[in-house]
Amino acid sequence: MAPLLEPISSDELRGIICTQAAPVVVAYVDKKCPVCQSYVPVFREFALSYNGDAVFVVAWIHRVPEEALRIGLSVVPTTVVYKDCRPMVALPGFAHPEELKALIEKALPEALRREEN
Repeated sequence: MAPLLEPISSDELRGIICTQAAPVVVAYVDKKCPVCQSYVPVFREFALSYNGDAVFVVAWIHRVPEEALRIGLSVVPTTVVYKDCRPMVALPGFAHPEELKALIEKALPEALRREEN
């Protein structure tokens, strides 16, 4: 079971993104977005069932506006995989469990290539 966090500020989110050894999978969502309201339970369920090495975060954009601006977020929901404090891959829209798994797997080889350089 992977950790599931909900930061209350952009500073807290940056701290999570930049201090974890494992990839950090962040779902940026808005409480006023009906699609986001449907996505959060799917994301939570996936996080709780994921057997790999990752940290999962639900980031409500009203709590993390500076971070949303910093990455140029334009669509919610958007799921971003971070490694070593950097966004590796992003998927705008509602991501189904198989898409989330593929997104993480896509980010991991990229992270390994960056570590080798």
